[in-house]
Amino acid sequence: MQTGTHQIDADSLSLEFLVEFAQREEQAMQSLGRWLRRAGAALVLLLAFQTRSYAVPPWSRNIR
Repeated sequence: MQTGTHQIDADSLSLEFLVEFAQREEQAMQSLGRWLRRAGAALVLLLAFQTRSYAVPPWSRNIR
């Protein structure tokens, strides 16, 4: 059987192994979730900055 992050042998399954495996998978997903939230927040900030920077079209700015 293969999951998103690990491959396991179905013949060597034990309850203890399954519990440890589930905990590792949960930690990996939480880590991925944190990374995605941070990346999303950074993207929102970047887009907000760009929107603010380009709120006035470049050709209408007073260029000297």
